[in-house]
Amino acid sequence: MGFSTGLFDCFNDCGSTLDVWCCFSCNVSRQYNAANGVPNECSFCYCLFSCFCPTISTCCLRQKVSDRYSLGEGFCTTFLAGWCCTVCSACQTHRELTLRGANPGGCCCSPSTSQMK
Repeated sequence: MGFSTGLFDCFNDCGSTLDVWCCFSCNVSRQYNAANGVPNECSFCYCLFSCFCPTISTCCLRQKVSDRYSLGEGFCTTFLAGWCCTVCSACQTHRELTLRGANPGGCCCSPSTSQMK
């Protein structure tokens, strides 16, 4: 099935893209929580993990979102997207969670699902 939006569709939703770019660690933390069913909340542990290991945390987040929504993305694709396109990958998972109603929220900007459609 795959993700609802493309890896490089970052500027279809400028609010969440700016949020991921400017507040990466906090945003990834919010996404982890949203993927675990806790909407719009930042966790210190996830924030710290993504601060010191941004690419690994993005790969783990991408795999979690793929598994939760049965997107069928393989390990190699997950790893390459998370490792080579860290920010774009985090933006894509943010859009996916938002579109599916998991609401990761935002630190600086709130995402606009109307801009993504």
